[in-house]
Amino acid sequence: MPQDNLFSHPDMVVSLLVPPTQPEGVAYKYRRDLCREFVVKSGSPAEFAQMINAELKKETSRPRREVLFQLRQRAIEVFALDEE
Repeated sequence: MPQDNLFSHPDMVVSLLVPPTQPEGVAYKYRRDLCREFVVKSGSPAEFAQMINAELKKETSRPRREVLFQLRQRAIEVFALDEE
């Protein structure tokens, strides 16, 4: 992984995908934590989106699906990814 890879700075990526809000509610903190889980596991925006898509395909909880979908949409916007 190159040193200048944005994904080597998980906090920065999480801030891009889930910008800070005031006040920080439970849903916001959950979205940030879930985002961070996937950012740490992935090495690029494309890999992040692939991991989210894979999780969406097997997730059955509606609230969690909604958060995953929001994260995927945000990643597509921020990183100008092609939708799969």
